[in-house]
Amino acid sequence: MEQPLKSIFVKKINEIWVIEDDPITSMLLRKLIERGQFAHTTVAFHNGKLPIQQMRKRRDEGLPFPDLIMLDINMPVMDGWEFLDYFVDEFNDVKLPIVIMTSSIDTNDVKKSKTYSCIKGYYYKPVTMDNFNEIISGV
Repeated sequence: MEQPLKSIFVKKINEIWVIEDDPITSMLLRKLIERGQFAHTTVAFHNGKLPIQQMRKRRDEGLPFPDLIMLDINMPVMDGWEFLDYFVDEFNDVKLPIVIMTSSIDTNDVKKSKTYSCIKGYYYKPVTMDNFNEIISGV
């Protein structure tokens, strides 16, 4: 049986949402979170529309939001930028760190990410254990 990889930090957060349309990348991120023991729960969404709907439901029911969102930029239905616009418009009072993870090398994406105060990091895929240690230590 494979042993979990211990993260450098002992901090473990409750819930991470992974918003990623590629099923292999999503699975790899969930496995990385699990092996590094970074969160108790990981929830995956394959576009930006589904987590917005879930956040509305949680708000209406008085349930907590996740502690961290890992967000891809290029996705069908609702991409990462559209997700961020909805998030800022509807949940501007929520202090929720969002980390972009992307394969885009467009420097305009990096610049655009800096216009959102909720963005706490910008990482190129593949996201590594070291990246996660850095991300979680800042949450």
